[in-house]
Amino acid sequence: MRRIVAISLATLVLAGCGKPREAETYRDALAVSVEKPAAPNVASPEIAQAPADSPAAAPAAMAADAPMPSLLDHPVSPMLAYAYTYAIDAPQSKVAGLQALHQRACEAAGPLTCQVISQSLTEADGGATGAALQLRATSAWLRSFRAGLDSQAKNAGGRVLKSSVDSEDLTRDIIDGAAELRAKTTLRDRLQSLLATHPGKVTDLLQVERELARVQSEIDTGQSELKVAQARVMMSRVTIDYSALHAVAVRSAWTPLKSAFGEFAGLTSEGLALMVRLLAILLPWAALIGLALFLLRKPIHRLALRKPSWSKA
Repeated sequence: MRRIVAISLATLVLAGCGKPREAETYRDALAVSVEKPAAPNVASPEIAQAPADSPAAAPAAMAADAPMPSLLDHPVSPMLAYAYTYAIDAPQSKVAGLQALHQRACEAAGPLTCQVISQSLTEADGGATGAALQLRATSAWLRSFRAGLDSQAKNAGGRVLKSSVDSEDLTRDIIDGAAELRAKTTLRDRLQSLLATHPGKVTDLLQVERELARVQSEIDTGQSELKVAQARVMMSRVTIDYSALHAVAVRSAWTPLKSAFGEFAGLTSEGLALMVRLLAILLPWAALIGLALFLLRKPIHRLALRKPSWSKA
C-alpha cells in the first residue's frame, strides 16, 4: 500500500511539472517499500564481538543518527535482557543500613554503569521491617556486585534467602527494527530530494510533504523504541527485597518464669480492664433494681405483715 502511495505521489508531481520522460526515473526512486524485509541473520561487529555492556558496544547501540545501519552485515549474537531478583533476611536494626550500602555502591559507579530505579523503606520501632531496591546496571558491574551480596548479608547478621534470574531475547526485535528504520530513512531521503529538485503543483507538493512528515514521525518512533530495547540489553535490572529477621530466643528452665514476670503488668491491666467493663455493665441494672425496691418497699412491707386467712381459723 505504501509503495502505491509513493508511486502515485511521484506521478502527480511529475505530471504537474510537465516532464513525462522523468516519470519513470522518479517513480523508481520513490518505489521503496517500508515493509519489514525478511529477518536477516547478521549484526554489526561492534555488537557481535563486544559484550553488551562494553564501551565498544555502547556507541554502536545508542547512536541517534544511524540507529544500527550495519546490523545486516555481520553474524548476530543473541541480545538478551536480564532481570535478577534477590530476597535478603537481616536483623531489623540492619535492614536500612544494608539497603543504604547497596544504594551507595550503585550511585558511586555512576549513571552510565548503574542507576537507582526505585527505593522504599518501611520503618517501625527499633528499625526497619522491610525495604526494596531496584537497580539497572551493566553486566560487568553486576558480576562483582552479585558476588558480594552473600558476604554483605552475613556481615549484617542476615542471609540471602532467594536468588533468581530471568532473560528475554530481544534479538529479533532489534534486528527487525533496525532494518525497518533503514528502509524508512531511504524513503525519507528520496522524498526530500523530490521536494527540493522538482517543484510542481501546490496540492501535489502538499501531499508529498504530508507523506514526508508521516515517514519522519515513524522514523522518530522507531528510533526511540530501538534505543529502549538496546538499553535493556546493555543494562540489566536488579530487584532486591529486604525483610526483618527476628532472632529466636534460647529456651531454658527459667524461660517460663521470665515470661510470666514480663506478662505481669499486662495481665494486671487486663484484669482491671475486665472489672471496669463488668462494673460498667452491672451498674445501671443495680441502680434500676435499687430504685424499684425503694418505691415498692411499703407495699412489700404490708404484704409481709398481713396474716393469711387460714391462720384465723
